[in-house]
Amino acid sequence: MSKPGFASRIRGPPHARLHRRCRCHWHCRWHWHWHWHSHGHPVSATATVPDTALVLDPAPMTSPSPAHLDLCVSTTLALPSAAACDLRLVEQSPGRAICRLDVTEAVCAGTGALSGGDLYGLLDSIAYLALITLLPDDETGVSHDAHFSLLSMAPRGTEVEVRSEVQKRGRNLAFIRVEAFVLGGDEPKPLALATVTKSIISMKQRLRHRPRG
Repeated sequence: MSKPGFASRIRGPPHARLHRRCRCHWHCRWHWHWHWHSHGHPVSATATVPDTALVLDPAPMTSPSPAHLDLCVSTTLALPSAAACDLRLVEQSPGRAICRLDVTEAVCAGTGALSGGDLYGLLDSIAYLALITLLPDDETGVSHDAHFSLLSMAPRGTEVEVRSEVQKRGRNLAFIRVEAFVLGGDEPKPLALATVTKSIISMKQRLRHRPRG
């Protein structure tokens, strides 16, 4: 009489046998599927595995359609604060965005230099322009937390360049670094630095308060 195999000597469902042998505490069908194909662990011939355990969902869409991206960009550039300083998109690639703006009287608050309040909103908007390149059409990002540091002043009449880059994009959060520079000299002068955290939510949730009609 043949000696029973390892899997038949341990009680429990097939996935439990695999986990016990690997000394692992993950009890999910995804982990079972990975172990089976990566290590070829034995399973008794009589063991049955649900069909759903071997079905992998297709990879989620990780970039927007061109039409949706154009809509998000045009909507952002049409915001009052953006229009007041002629904010324009210079370059955009996956996870990155570069914009330029003119320091006009409308964003100086009568001080002769770009006001911090206006600058904060612009940095947050440009952080969004970097994030949307990594989101499908049915997702968007909303500000969750932000930290700003002003390093110098941007006098009226100067041009400012803002560069934003997504440092990490998780399932529910994205962390974005934004830097602003004053142009016009031999080298760009650092103006401001920001770290922006955005929550990733569905577009339906984002637009739930939009007026109907």
